[in-house]
Amino acid sequence: MARKAPENGLKVHMRRGFSLRSAVVMFVVLVGLSVVFQSLASSESSETPRDGRKTDDPVSTPDALIPAQGAVGIQVRNTEAGAPAFGPEEVRDYFASTDPPYWDSTAPRPQIENIEFLSALEVESRLGRSIDRPEGSRMCLVTIRGQFVPPLPPGVQAQGRPAPDTAMQLVFDGQTGNLLVFGFPPPER
Repeated sequence: MARKAPENGLKVHMRRGFSLRSAVVMFVVLVGLSVVFQSLASSESSETPRDGRKTDDPVSTPDALIPAQGAVGIQVRNTEAGAPAFGPEEVRDYFASTDPPYWDSTAPRPQIENIEFLSALEVESRLGRSIDRPEGSRMCLVTIRGQFVPPLPPGVQAQGRPAPDTAMQLVFDGQTGNLLVFGFPPPER
């Protein structure tokens, strides 16, 4: 009684090998497709700035082709080309609902001292440093006054309490409302 099992066993083994190879090929194809779709999605999202405009939209302002920069800040109320994106009231609303950087929360809330809408060139002249925006870009320079506790380098101890009447300047992009830079002006002499 001889068996023919070796032939049948060989066929079963070959079928398993084929299905294993098929699974590996399918896996490689799926991984390849996911890489292609991810790269398409990332290239599509990099063409749209955070404020929702497409980079090829015709806008007459100098900021038209510059992607939004900085931390999310003031809520923009108007996105029409050439029109102011926000005004003093939106700046006040921002500071009413957002704590300024380095604010000493044990002290009274800082007060807005000045809100100015200037060109990037004028802001750079006032700050004495670059804000990395085209000269004609519309900026909002806000000066607030209050008590702040800036971070100190490791190993450096604060000498007493922070001054209660310190000015801080914050620069917002006039089109996107994003907070670009902030800091303390040099002491007046």
